[in-house]
Amino acid sequence: MKIAKGIISLALINQLLLPIFCMPIPLIMKVLGKIPTTELTSKKYYNLPKEYATIDYLNLASSIVNNNEIEGDCKYHSNATYEIYHKLVEQNGRKDLKDKINFILGDVIGDQMGHAMLEYTDKNGTRIQYETMGDMPKLEPAQVIEYSKSHLKDKTEEEIVVSIRTLPNSRIAYPTSLELLTYPGGAIRSMFDDMSKK
Repeated sequence: MKIAKGIISLALINQLLLPIFCMPIPLIMKVLGKIPTTELTSKKYYNLPKEYATIDYLNLASSIVNNNEIEGDCKYHSNATYEIYHKLVEQNGRKDLKDKINFILGDVIGDQMGHAMLEYTDKNGTRIQYETMGDMPKLEPAQVIEYSKSHLKDKTEEEIVVSIRTLPNSRIAYPTSLELLTYPGGAIRSMFDDMSKK
């Protein structure tokens, strides 16, 4: 009986650990990639307009990242934008915006290709996907609000079917449906699948 309970417990743990193993390392840890935080020491990034909303801070962060030759794929760009966003919010005393963004992972709509993005919550409590890759002009702080209004759809079109989401202001992930938790083989199979791709 004890052996059966032990096997069941291990199987359950194996399934519950899957979201963690599905999270790419660059998103679990605050390392990897060149994050241009030194640029934030410039005076122009302090005392930003009080009218700035979450999308404005995200666009400014994305502009800094995409114009500083960040190497890497969507995971690295998401990680760098996430870090810059939080530094901008912190140095401008906007604690109300700290928990408004999180990481999301899933498959691109109409494709099986995995993709990492950010997601933000707007003033109405609606979750909106935010693409950190792609062309982004170098924005001065005074240009951001207007850019956010005129280019909202460029960065916020729904691109992926979300399967994993992190808690706000956290790198702790959880599945968005029971389908992930019932994935045959759980975390162990996921590890072997990743190893076989390399």
